Amino acid sequence: MLYLWLKTFHVLLAIVAVGFSISYGLIIGRARRAGRVELTFALKTVQAMGDYVANPAFILLFVTGFGMIRMSGLPIGTRWVHLSMALLLLAMGLGFGVAGPTLRNQISILEARGPEDPEFQSLSKRGAIVGGILGLMSLVVIYLMVHKPS
Repeated sequence: MLYLWLKTFHVLLAIVAVGFSISYGLIIGRARRAGRVELTFALKTVQAMGDYVANPAFILLFVTGFGMIRMSGLPIGTRWVHLSMALLLLAMGLGFGVAGPTLRNQISILEARGPEDPEFQSLSKRGAIVGGILGLMSLVVIYLMVHKPS
């Protein structure tokens, strides 16, 4: 019974983490067309969504996933489990190590120099590329979780 509650919490965390993350591109894209004030607000909103909701959910996904593995007796060396956990750790490293600092730099440069600044443009491209990679990694993990290929 505890396993099913943990699994339910795990699935809800995945919905929240991936759902919030997927929305970032839409929010930033719409704000980019609206103007500097709106773009600043959007970037700060995305930062808050990541810091207070999505990132904690991704960390808890790892914890609850590991807990489910322990409770089920499934060997951690099972290919889909091992690959899923490795991808999640890699995605968290990329998110915390590249995406987060890129977003912080974008906000500070946007506030100081505006959206036309070449460094802001470069950071925006990097953020979009990293965001796409993180999205793809999330989709692969979801595929592995659902299909459990051996």
